[in-house]
Amino acid sequence: MARQTSKNTKETLKYLAQATPPERERVVDFLRAFSIISVVYGHWLISYITQDENKNIVGANALSGLRFGWLLTWFFQVMPIFFFVGGYANFVGVRSFKRRGLGYAAFLTSRVRRMLKPVVALLLVWVPVNVVIDWQNVRSENFATLLSRLVTQPLWFIGVFLIVTALAWPLYDLHQKWGAKFIIFGAAIPFLVDWLRFSVDNTSIGYLNIFIWIWVHQLGYAYADGTLLANADSGTSSYTQWWKKFGGLFMVIVGGIGLFFCSGIKKFGDVSFLHTIAEKLNIDNLPYPPSMVGLPGEKISNMNPPTVAIMFLAITQIGLVIIFRDRLQKMLLREKVWIFTVAVNSMILTIFCWHQTALAIVTLSRFTLGIEEPEIGSSMWWATRPLMLGAYTLVLAAIVPVFWKYERWRNDDLTGINSKSTAVCSVIIVIIGILGLALGGIDDLFGKGSDILGLFQVNSFLSIVLTICGAGAFGVLRNMKKVAQGDLVARNTAKVDTN
Repeated sequence: MARQTSKNTKETLKYLAQATPPERERVVDFLRAFSIISVVYGHWLISYITQDENKNIVGANALSGLRFGWLLTWFFQVMPIFFFVGGYANFVGVRSFKRRGLGYAAFLTSRVRRMLKPVVALLLVWVPVNVVIDWQNVRSENFATLLSRLVTQPLWFIGVFLIVTALAWPLYDLHQKWGAKFIIFGAAIPFLVDWLRFSVDNTSIGYLNIFIWIWVHQLGYAYADGTLLANADSGTSSYTQWWKKFGGLFMVIVGGIGLFFCSGIKKFGDVSFLHTIAEKLNIDNLPYPPSMVGLPGEKISNMNPPTVAIMFLAITQIGLVIIFRDRLQKMLLREKVWIFTVAVNSMILTIFCWHQTALAIVTLSRFTLGIEEPEIGSSMWWATRPLMLGAYTLVLAAIVPVFWKYERWRNDDLTGINSKSTAVCSVIIVIIGILGLALGGIDDLFGKGSDILGLFQVNSFLSIVLTICGAGAFGVLRNMKKVAQGDLVARNTAKVDTN
């Protein structure tokens, strides 16, 4: 039975790959898969979990113990790429819904359902598991708390992406009206927010820089309509021709220089001429840390809330995409490469939601067998990384097929929410719930709660209720029930067989 299921899955993926329209921008699908895989392996690589003599779990970030750990984050912090390709997908999606005469509520319902089904599946498993662990006081008093936060912390990305997705429809209209002007002038807003934040020393102001993710999302719009590739029209102006040849390189240079002087220069204290340049430009004492992720001991994080350092990183990465776009598109014409890309994209959120569960299972198994992690950065630590990453991958590969169906099999029924105001209220509820889960976990259900964007506090119980209720409003639970009953799987399998 398992072999037959595996065979059907392979045939389905091959069929989907072969049915790809020739005009499809395959690079976007590849970048989406690449970014999530990079995040997954990045999380696994930097996780350093040990236990003390009392069997209390101690978590640390391996980057803190690596000399050039900060530099690794410049490569593994690829969330800007995901928001960029998300912009492309939302541009195409909004345009399609408008052409079909469907409105904002239908668009948001389709997007939210796709994102929330893997999240709800995760909660339906982990909430009861965590309650039992906490109730039985397994291992230690803080074990359930650490475990729950390990599993739910990555959900911050889905919460923020839902914010951007909820704005995708009006942002489409804005892009149609203003085009690149909004991107150019909007680039000043993150600088203004950071200046105000650090001037008054108020971190809450920094959360206004969620705008950075919106700005990167708009670059995806510019890529989708051809503006970023200078393909938006058939103009032959000197500017258009120059941008076609050097636009990507220009973005890499601007982004790279900005990123270096924001964050990297702190690691080059012996290079006097660089500091002389920074002093003359009055940027020698900027507050941004070198790492593109939050690390213990650093006063601020470039990610929470996002800073202009992340904006420069995004510009650099997107510039590289433009430079290598044609080569990537050609590479993705190869059947095996494209089938793999299609496969990852079909289960991408399931992989993302469950990758920390795989980490938890392997770690607990390691503790049970009495296997401890070597010292960070030692030759033994590096030598065991392939083994540990391989173990995480195998466990995740066993988990994903169980829950993949909730993400893969979708229906076209967008009924449920017909009112724009109801859709907006429902998505706000979901966003608050998911951000609460990301920050506070699912332990200590009735505790004080976590601070959400510097505005208010939400405890774990309320976060779970808001997420589930919001998902119910968008028809997520109803859709998942149909999938669990098997009728959607059967229907889609029949479609493949008839073709």
